Amino acid sequence: MKKNWTKAELIDEIARERAKLEATIGALSRQDLAKPGVTEAGWAVKDVLAHLFDWEQRFLGWYTAGLRGQIVQLPAPQMTWGDLPDLNQQIFEKYRRRGVDEIFTESRTSYRKILKTVQTFSDADLATPGRFTWTGKWTLGDLVAGNTCQHYGWATTLIRKWAKRQ
Repeated sequence: MKKNWTKAELIDEIARERAKLEATIGALSRQDLAKPGVTEAGWAVKDVLAHLFDWEQRFLGWYTAGLRGQIVQLPAPQMTWGDLPDLNQQIFEKYRRRGVDEIFTESRTSYRKILKTVQTFSDADLATPGRFTWTGKWTLGDLVAGNTCQHYGWATTLIRKWAKRQ
C-alpha cells in the first residue's frame, strides 16, 4: 500500500480507477453482467460490484465506529485478515440473489458516500500513522485506498480478463 496519501491524490486516484471500472462494465451487455464465471468462485460482474460496495460500506462502518470510540474489529467481528476467503464468500452469499439494477444502484450510492466522506479528511488524517487507533499499523489513507481505488483496479482487471475469454 502507498503511504502518505494526500487528500487530492487519493480523491483523484479513486475517481480515475472508478472511471476505468465503469467504462469496463459499460462495455458489457446486460446479460454479461449477471453471467457467472468472472471469478473462480463463480461470481458474475454484479457480484464483483456487490463485493466492492460491501467493502466500501465496511470501511465507512469502521470509520464511524472509531469516531464514536467503539471497538473496531478489522476486517469483521471475530475474523482476521486470514479469514478473507470466508468473509468474501459471506459477502457473495449476502448479495447473490439481488438483481443487476439493485446492485448498480447500491454501488453508485456507496461510491458517492465514500467519496463524500474522503473529502472530509485532512492530509494529516490520511497519512499519519496512529492518528486513529483503530487503523492499527495502517494509515487511514491505506485503508481508504484498499477499499476503493486499489479494489476498483483489481475488479477492472478481473472483469477485463473475463470479458476477453467470452
